[in-house]
Amino acid sequence: MSLKEISADHGYDVSIQAMLASAGRTADDRSVALVAGLAGVVGCAAYCGLDCACAEAVLLDDRLQMAHALLDRQGQKSPSMGRLGVSRAMRRVPEVAKDPFAVRAMVLWMSDLLRPPYEFRCRWAGLTTAATGLDAYVLWLHDLERCVRLSAGRRMGLERRARSWTDLRRLGARFCRLLAGARRTRWAECLREAARFMDREIASLNEVPAALHRKRALAEIVGAVERACTEAQSWCPLICDAALSLAGIEEPLRSELGAMEHAEPDRTSLKDLVYLARAGAEPFRVLALRRLAWSDDHQAQATVRESCHDANPRVALTGQWGVRVATGQLDH
Repeated sequence: MSLKEISADHGYDVSIQAMLASAGRTADDRSVALVAGLAGVVGCAAYCGLDCACAEAVLLDDRLQMAHALLDRQGQKSPSMGRLGVSRAMRRVPEVAKDPFAVRAMVLWMSDLLRPPYEFRCRWAGLTTAATGLDAYVLWLHDLERCVRLSAGRRMGLERRARSWTDLRRLGARFCRLLAGARRTRWAECLREAARFMDREIASLNEVPAALHRKRALAEIVGAVERACTEAQSWCPLICDAALSLAGIEEPLRSELGAMEHAEPDRTSLKDLVYLARAGAEPFRVLALRRLAWSDDHQAQATVRESCHDANPRVALTGQWGVRVATGQLDH
C-alpha cells in the first residue's frame, strides 16, 4: 500500500463503538465474534496508578461490556451489513485484509500497544502518567516494586486490574485465532503464536488475585506481573508484524513503524516517516511520531513540534511526549 493511499484511508478513524455496532448487524456468527474481539484488540490494558482504577473503568464501561453483549447475541440472525468501501490497493494484500474491520483492528491495536506514555490529568489522582500496552505493564511493575505495603484499597485495585486485563487479553487471543483460522501464511502463524503467549500471560495475571491474601502477597504479585510483562513483550512484535503485513506496509518502513527499541530511525526512512506523521491516518501518525522523536533531523523535530497542537488528542499527546524526549526530559 502506498503512503498516499494510507493517508487517504479515513476508515481508521472509525470508533470502536461504531465497529461493534456494525457487528450487531452481521448475519454470520463468526463475523460477530470476530468483531467483538475488537474490544480486546483496541481495548488495550491501560494504567494510571496503583491507587486509581479510572483507566480500567473506562475500558470496562465503553468496550468490554459491549463485547460481551455482542458475544451473547451470536446465535441471532440479522441482515448483513454488506461490504464496506476498501481501497483498490487492498487487492495486493491477503484476502482477509480486504475486511476493513480486520485491518483497522490490527493497526489500531499496534498503535495502542506502542503508543508512548502521556501526561494525563486524572480526576482522582491529579496530574499523572497514563499508558496503554507495553508501557502500562512497565509503569504498573515500577509502582509495585516501589510499594511498601498493600492497603485494602490497593488490594481491591490490584484484583480489579488483573481481572480486567485478563478479560481484555482473552478477547484479544480469541480475535487472533479467529483471524488466523487455519491459514499457513506468515502473518497467520504470527497471530497463532501471539495467542499462545497471551494464554501464558493470562495464567500469570490469574496469580495476582490468588496471591492477595497470602503472607508474601506483594512479592508474589510482583513476580506474577513480571512474568505477564515478559509474555506481553514476546507477543507484541508478532502482533506488529501481522498488523503491518495485513496493512500492506513494505520494508524498510515496516521495520521502522514496528521497532521496539528506542533508537534513532534509519535516515533512508525519514522522508516516509515525516510524510506519515503529517498526512497519515491516526494510528500511522502516532507510530511515525514515536519514531521521529528519536531523530535529530531538523525536519523530523519540526514535525514532532507541530503535532503538539494537532486537533487529534492522541497525535497531540504523542507529539508532546516526543518533544520531552528530544529535550532530554525523558529517556523512554
